[in-house]
Amino acid sequence: MNATTGSVAVRVSGLSTPLAGLELLARVDAALRMTGRRVAPQDSADLHPEIRFGWEPGTMPLRPLEDQREVVRAALGDPGERSVSWCLVDEASQGACRLADQHTATVEEGTVYLAGVMGRPGALPGLPAIAVGRLLRAARMRFWWATNAQLDPVRVLESVLYGCVPCQVMPPDAAASLRECLPPRLASLVTAVIPGEPIVCPMEEELARIRAQLKAELLASSLERDLQTARV
Repeated sequence: MNATTGSVAVRVSGLSTPLAGLELLARVDAALRMTGRRVAPQDSADLHPEIRFGWEPGTMPLRPLEDQREVVRAALGDPGERSVSWCLVDEASQGACRLADQHTATVEEGTVYLAGVMGRPGALPGLPAIAVGRLLRAARMRFWWATNAQLDPVRVLESVLYGCVPCQVMPPDAAASLRECLPPRLASLVTAVIPGEPIVCPMEEELARIRAQLKAELLASSLERDLQTARV
C-alpha cells in the first residue's frame, strides 16, 4: 500500500516490448488506478502482488481497452485492401533470423523487420514505432518467432490494432503443447515450422474465420473489466 495515494502496487509481467508504439504499461496503470491499484516500478525490490498477462490458464487476458474496442471491431471486421500478404515483425534473434530465411525462400513476397541487436535483449534501435505501424497496416498477416510456452499477448494485440492477423511460429512440439492450453478460439494463432518445409499462408477464407474467432475472444470483455474482477 502506498501511504500517499492509498493504492496497492502490483507487479505486471508477461509483457514483451511493443514495437509499434503501443503504450501498454501506461494504459495498464491507468486501468489499475480505477480499481485502487497501480503498476509497481519495474526496478522495485519490494514484494508486490503480481498480474501476469497471457492467454494461458492462470494468466490475465490482454484484451483491448474500452476505447480500443471499436478499433478492434473495425480492423478485424474489414481489414481493407492489403498490399502485402505477410510481414515478419519481431525482435532480432537466431530463431527469428532462421524464420525470416525460411519465409523469404518458400512464401510469396512479404516484408521482414527484425528490431534491435541480436544477443542484446532490450536493446531495440531501429525503425520508429510509426514506421513499424505502417508495415503492419500494409500486411494481411504478422508472424513472429517464440520458443516459450506463452502466446505473446502484446504481439497479438499490437497486430490486431493494425488489422493484421497475428501468428506465432514455434518448434512443432512447443506449438502443439501451447495450442492445447489456449482458449479454442485462439489456438489457430500458433503454428509450427519444420526446417526445410514450405510455410503456407492461409487463404482469405481461412483468414476471415480466424479474424471472426479472434474478434469474439478479444471483445468478450475489456482490459478495464478484467482488471476490476482480478484477484491479486
